[in-house]
This record gives sequence, C-alpha cells and structure tokens, in this order.
Amino acid sequence: MNALIKMPVAMQQEFLGRCLRSSREYEILKNSVITHRPEDMVEFLCGVDEAKLLLHRAKLFYPAAASCIEEGIRLFREPSSRPSQIEYRKTIVGDGWHFCPDCTQWPTADFVSSHEVSDDSAVCNECLVKARLTFTQRHH
Repeated sequence: MNALIKMPVAMQQEFLGRCLRSSREYEILKNSVITHRPEDMVEFLCGVDEAKLLLHRAKLFYPAAASCIEEGIRLFREPSSRPSQIEYRKTIVGDGWHFCPDCTQWPTADFVSSHEVSDDSAVCNECLVKARLTFTQRHH
C-alpha cells in the first residue's frame, strides 16, 4: 500500500534542502506535485517504507515535517481511517489497483477483484487523492 503525503510548499522546500541530493529522500520530495487550492500544498505518493524513511529523516533534521508524514502513513495503515471492506480492482492486463468506484480508471470489465492487496502493490494515484479528500472532508 502507498502513502499520500501532503505538506505546505515552503515546508517541502525546507525539508528538501536538508536532504543529500543523492538520497532517496531527496528524490521522493523532488517528485512531488504542487496543488494550488485552497493553498499551495505539495502532495507526493510513496510506498510506506519510503514514507518511514522520510519520517526518520524528518525527525532527525526537520521535525516540523514529521507530523505531515505521520498523517500520510496513518491514513493508509489504520483500518479506522479507511472504509470497511474496500474492494480493490485492476484490469487483467493492468498493474495498478483501484479502490474508488468514482475513479475515472475504475475497471468495469475484464478485471480481477480483491479485498486485500500487499503493501508493495501499486495503487492508483487518483484513488489515493480521492480517498485523501474524502478523509479530510470527514475529519475537518
């Protein structure tokens, strides 16, 4: 499973400056997407192990970013923060799992279905963003 990390652009830039350019942490932070609504935020998708790597780095060199990373990990680790009995689908020839029926890529034909996927499985970024938005709306 993947974690979707969201933080202010200024925080991402500060954190990026505290990572070695040759590090995996730098690469993850550098490949983030900036959203401009409602405020300038950075979002990036990474595996839970990569998120833990970022969290370790943040705790050592930029503690202000730690809570954003912890929230991204928590969202996809705690069963209470996910809908119960999620159905995951992927097309027979596809390699990415979907879990939001309102995703534009939600498979409706020639797909396999499961209620569980492994932590290292590829998950649709659109589904992750939709889940994050739903979670944020419910908890704010």
